[in-house]
Amino acid sequence: MLPVDEGRRHQKDARRRFPSAFTHEAFYANAARLPRDAESLFVRSVTSDIMIRLRVPIPDQPAKWRTYVTPIAADLEGVQSGRIRSYRGLFMGQAPAPEAQPE
Repeated sequence: MLPVDEGRRHQKDARRRFPSAFTHEAFYANAARLPRDAESLFVRSVTSDIMIRLRVPIPDQPAKWRTYVTPIAADLEGVQSGRIRSYRGLFMGQAPAPEAQPE
């Protein structure tokens, strides 16, 4: 395992040499090739800190993590149409999935 500073430098070097490997366009191009049906979903878990930093409105709740579930087809269409242009764009207009209640 690389030391933290060395790992960061390695990551930056890789991004410079292979920029397309680190873009959301590449991610969604790969996702479009996956076998899927109308019920296929992306499940994303993000912290409230990230959502605040991205300026995405979130409901006030004690849990630090939020889970977002979206149909893969909707995200692919959003990227292809230009409606989704950034990581923040994935969450705009979406509510997190309801928090699981203990039984």
